[in-house]
Amino acid sequence: MLSLILGTGIGVGNALRKLYSPVLTMQFFLQLLILCTNAFVVASAKLDAVQLTFCGAYVIGNILQLFVLSHLGEKITSESRRLMDDAYGKAWYACHPSLRSYLKIIFLQCQKPFKMSALGVFPLSIETFKNV
Repeated sequence: MLSLILGTGIGVGNALRKLYSPVLTMQFFLQLLILCTNAFVVASAKLDAVQLTFCGAYVIGNILQLFVLSHLGEKITSESRRLMDDAYGKAWYACHPSLRSYLKIIFLQCQKPFKMSALGVFPLSIETFKNV
């Protein structure tokens, strides 16, 4: 039973990565393109105060969308790290031997934190957001 849950958990993580990675890549790159285009328009065009206000609000909205994507990716990574710490911090060595073997597999899987990325090009994290 536990092996089914463990296998399903690992499989779900990989399925989520496979499902959302292309969508997140498109979303991230389109937001960057829109942000750069809007910044170019603001810098090069002669805009009155109202147009500048609307463009500024649009740029802020784009930055917030990029931040939300990056923050959610960071949250997923930190939760996967926390799983390892929480599982290891318990008295796993006092458990039944079959449960210990499953926990060891979880420990091995959690050594590499789960990261959402944009088609493997770059991870969705706060560090990526800062670099943008």
